[in-house]
Amino acid sequence: MTKNNYKKAVKALVSFSGKYLILLKSAKEEVSPLEWDIPGGRMKTGETEKEALLREIKEETGIDISFSKILLIKNWQMDKNGVKIDGKDFLCILDKPQEVELSEEHTDARWLTKKEIDASREIPSWIQETVGKASHLDF
Repeated sequence: MTKNNYKKAVKALVSFSGKYLILLKSAKEEVSPLEWDIPGGRMKTGETEKEALLREIKEETGIDISFSKILLIKNWQMDKNGVKIDGKDFLCILDKPQEVELSEEHTDARWLTKKEIDASREIPSWIQETVGKASHLDF
């Protein structure tokens, strides 16, 4: 497998005060347009997972993160147009609230409880699963 068809990615389930940040992708997005998502994306060469998480959260939400904890929730894989992506979802716990300022990649942001996420028919099952796993972590 060459470098061009293998990528690493990180996603951040951002949490504050019992709620989780979810973002609605814009219609222009290549992967899953108009679907709910969590901040994240592909890692840049030489970037650590934490650096990628901080960058992606800042780029997509305007939030400057300082975490009390970052915990791995799950590993995942995706194949998109012949590119294999190895990804990780992390629970990123904010130590203080901040305003969300969306990038062009997203059109809406919501802070929801696990109960609200589980009850929604709009939120993809993978986000519900990630929130479910995060809610069982000991932190």
